[in-house]
Formats: sequence, C-alpha cells, structure tokens
Amino acid sequence: MRIKQVLFIIALAVAGYGDASASSNVVTVAISNFTFQPTDLKVKVGTTVNFKNEDDIPHRVAATDGSFYSKALDTDDVAHVTFNKPGVFPYFCTLHPHMQGKIIVTR
Repeated sequence: MRIKQVLFIIALAVAGYGDASASSNVVTVAISNFTFQPTDLKVKVGTTVNFKNEDDIPHRVAATDGSFYSKALDTDDVAHVTFNKPGVFPYFCTLHPHMQGKIIVTR
C-alpha cells in the first residue's frame, strides 16, 4: 500500500468512518456507589451497553419489561446488552430496586 493510501485510511479511522468506527457502538454504564452512571443513556440501534460493576458488592441489571437480565455481577464483572430495536428501556438492579436507569435507543 502506498503512503497516501495508508494515511487516508488512518484519517478515516480517526474521523470515525469505516470498520474502525465499530468500537464506537459500545458504551459503558458504571455501577458505582449504588447508582447507574449515567442514569439515562441515549444510544443508536445496534449499540452494545456494558454494565460494569465498580462496587464491592454484587448487583444484577434487569429491564423492567424483561427484555434483558444479567447474572449477579461481582466487582469488575460486566454484563453486555446489545440494543437492536428503537425504544425506551427502563432497567433496575434486582438486588437493590431503588437503583434505576433508562436506555433510550434511536435509529
């Protein structure tokens, strides 16, 4: 490959085009101090949300409509949920129901 082609591909990747942009379809919700951070998250269809437990005790993440449910997440465990349709998905910790959040999925 010529230098100009390589530089062009690198520029596209940095700008968020091509295959390198696939990583931008993954976002993280931290579980910290008995809260979800951010509490409300807006993402595009096809995005994977990683729920990472940063607390010292277990948590479980579940959609109020039952569309997703995680195992008990110990410290540093991650639950991966991919959202393939638009909508609003409220969720909570089944072990600590006062912990609540919402994923808003758009096209």
